Amino acid sequence: NRNRTAGHVRKIFDVCGGNLGSTNCVAYLFQRKGQILIESAGKEEDQIMELALEAGADDMKADGDYFVILTDPGQFNSVVASLSAKGIQPAEADIVRLAETQVTLEGDIAKRVAKLLDALDDNDDVQNVFSNASLPEEAYS
Repeated sequence: NRNRTAGHVRKIFDVCGGNLGSTNCVAYLFQRKGQILIESAGKEEDQIMELALEAGADDMKADGDYFVILTDPGQFNSVVASLSAKGIQPAEADIVRLAETQVTLEGDIAKRVAKLLDALDDNDDVQNVFSNASLPEEAYS
């Protein structure tokens, strides 16, 4: 229920010391992309990149234990299907919002933003939380 969720989210912002903006007021800060995570264990980066690019992906990078493949949202399903047909099963695949630029926060403001993000993430009615904040580990303590 959109109205009930908006009320809950507004309350979370009030408690955490922020304000809820209008719908899509910060959408310009994010790029909509298809994101596919492939476990990197036992796989060659060059081979996965070649398969992903042949399937229509825009980019791929190694990130920890995963290869992160980015696609145009319109190509997302065909890239996932093409990789699956070649035996590459994604650990996770979804349409996401990626921040155009990151904002590094420190100190008290970083702790407040971490509290806000955690509260939003804990709310059962909130499906996804996207942020452009780069927070230090101590912000979550």
